[in-house]
Amino acid sequence: MYSAVSKTISFFLAMGLSSLILFMPQALTHQDNTVNHSLLMLLLIGIMIGFIHGIGFRAKSLFIGYLISPIFGWPIMIGGLILIAEKTAFL
Repeated sequence: MYSAVSKTISFFLAMGLSSLILFMPQALTHQDNTVNHSLLMLLLIGIMIGFIHGIGFRAKSLFIGYLISPIFGWPIMIGGLILIAEKTAFL
């Protein structure tokens, strides 16, 4: 869970997703230019988990350690990347 490979994957997933949100904010909007706030909140939580795990933070609490692990962060970030890719026609 804290190997260098998993931390690197977490960091670069978080970096890529945050860059997409920063440089292509229209990927999260609807046809009428309103933002899907629930999707944005979920993506930001995934990005937060990715950055926390990516820099190597280790929580003292076992519960918090599992919350900020790739078990929760990677599916959220990969799902966000898939949604953005479908919306912007990258696939």
